Amino acid sequence: MEEILDEVIDLSIIVPFFNDEGTAIELYFRLNNVISRLNKAWEIIFVDNGSDDRTLLLLKELREKDEHIKIVRLIKNFGENAAIMAGFSQAKGKVVVTIAGDMTERPEDIPCLIETIDKGYDVASGYRVNTKQSIADKMDRISDWLIFKMTGMRIEGYACRLRAYRHSIINLLKQCRERTQSIPHLVCWLGAKTIEIELNTGDKDTETGLSLQRKKNPCAVMKNALSLASNLGVTPIRIVCLAGAWVGGLGILASMFFIASGLFVDYCGLNVGLGIVLIVLSMQLFGGALIGEYIAKIYTQIQGRPYYIIEEVIE
Repeated sequence: MEEILDEVIDLSIIVPFFNDEGTAIELYFRLNNVISRLNKAWEIIFVDNGSDDRTLLLLKELREKDEHIKIVRLIKNFGENAAIMAGFSQAKGKVVVTIAGDMTERPEDIPCLIETIDKGYDVASGYRVNTKQSIADKMDRISDWLIFKMTGMRIEGYACRLRAYRHSIINLLKQCRERTQSIPHLVCWLGAKTIEIELNTGDKDTETGLSLQRKKNPCAVMKNALSLASNLGVTPIRIVCLAGAWVGGLGILASMFFIASGLFVDYCGLNVGLGIVLIVLSMQLFGGALIGEYIAKIYTQIQGRPYYIIEEVIE
């Protein structure tokens, strides 16, 4: 009976929630309004990521009224990517769509992604061009460029959670044991045929969810970029090693020049020498921190702790 059920479900919608009681009800009705027009067998998987407000209670009330809803409850907040992976473990649809529970994306854009998947793509990702960019948004663009240079993976819609996947890609993702901070980059590494689609921005002043945009911390953006780059390969270490070699070489040449010229022997020479020492020390500190990042990731992996723990599945 379960195999038959797997065959008839065409679409799975995964929505991770964390303290989103203010958007849960509206998001459900907008999703229901969109999906009911698609003429497909569907299911909605709500993942409660350890919410401590009324989110879970509201989701249970919706489940009592709609048998298409499945609730996956995690024992604590494991992070958004872990919540999405937990939803993947329960999804049965031929196409799986993820969307944020805080309504920073529009459910009305889902049909566009599904049409793109039907054209032969494995993954369809949405992204929006924000004309009014804050400092954090600009830092986000810089971090995207750095990640592209270090990994070769250019993803415009990294911050957008609205994506559609073929179930075959979901199966590949579930085989990966690493704790990735970016499912889109992992999908690119798997070699999936991916396309990014610029979505309609809509009227952000009149739509409740889109006005609840998350505030970005510039420091957090760069921290995530470095962590993500170290997650995807050893290129950052190679860059630091190369930079260290260049700085060391320049320090040697500068020292030889000052000794040979005999021009800087007093206070000025002390300043120049101190500057060279500080440059070398900064490179050493940065390199040590980067190596520590890799060691911490190795330590986390060998601990063998699960990426997430499901406390309850309500279906």
